[in-house]
Amino acid sequence: MCEKVEIGKRFRQFLLHGVLTHLSLPEISDSISTNYPQLVQRQTPCWLTTAERCENKTNSTIVMTLTDKVKKASIGHQNLIVCNRECQLDDYITYGWNTQCHNCQTCGHPTGLCRNNSCSAVCAGPHHTRERPCTLPICKKDPTCTHPPICCMNCNAPHKANDPNCPERIKLRTYSKVATTRDAPMVGVAD
Repeated sequence: MCEKVEIGKRFRQFLLHGVLTHLSLPEISDSISTNYPQLVQRQTPCWLTTAERCENKTNSTIVMTLTDKVKKASIGHQNLIVCNRECQLDDYITYGWNTQCHNCQTCGHPTGLCRNNSCSAVCAGPHHTRERPCTLPICKKDPTCTHPPICCMNCNAPHKANDPNCPERIKLRTYSKVATTRDAPMVGVAD
């Protein structure tokens, strides 16, 4: 049986896609322990979605918690065999309403899950922040450049999109405080 997660101990979570839903979580845990003894589980895996959403599915995704700060690359496998079925291994990414994407500059998803076009955090132009063109010859032309025009893509004010004093970010922080008292954090898949 798996140990419980201890506060202060390092751990890393992964997603396993394609796990058969008729299996019990202890069966899944035992299969992982048997097939991959080098992967030390800190707790029994859990389903990523609710039981109701798994009802009409033959397979779904579990969250697997391993000891230490093990990385996907160090596991050495892209897929794991769980109860004689090959399941895809992915990193587990947590995010919330105020997580800001470094690609499109909007909030609510991490960069690894972004499907939007790139937008500069400095000028709101249609390019990555690091590719922001600056016309001043003395500029280093890197992400620290703050030469005009500076424009927040979220509120069109003259500050960077990641400015903590942006009115849109303040609204999200306020909303987040209210939402976290009644909602669980959002969870996503790997990049």
